Amino acid sequence: MPTCPHCGKRLLRVRRTLFEKLLHSDIYVCSGCRKRVGARRPSVVFLFSKHARCIQCGSSEVARLAKPDKVDSFTTNALGLAQRLVGAPVCRCSPCRVQFYDWRRIKQYSRTPVK
Repeated sequence: MPTCPHCGKRLLRVRRTLFEKLLHSDIYVCSGCRKRVGARRPSVVFLFSKHARCIQCGSSEVARLAKPDKVDSFTTNALGLAQRLVGAPVCRCSPCRVQFYDWRRIKQYSRTPVK
């Protein structure tokens, strides 16, 4: 069971409001302090990050590719497809092995580009 970041007590999963459904994949309420804690959707993290992030898992462990890999799949995200049309470089997420197009910089600790 997850624990509350505020008081350390156990979190219980609850129903999401309509607004929370847009931003969060899960909502928990603390059994002690009654605060609501949410797990953000990877797509929200992807949209509002200043660095390149994976659209599926939200990880920042991405690397630029010189050319698309024929083995790994591409995401069908509309924003990624729009970036492809304007010539964005291709990126690959290491944890979930998905490729996507993104103009943003990758974080410094990311792996070197794969050829």
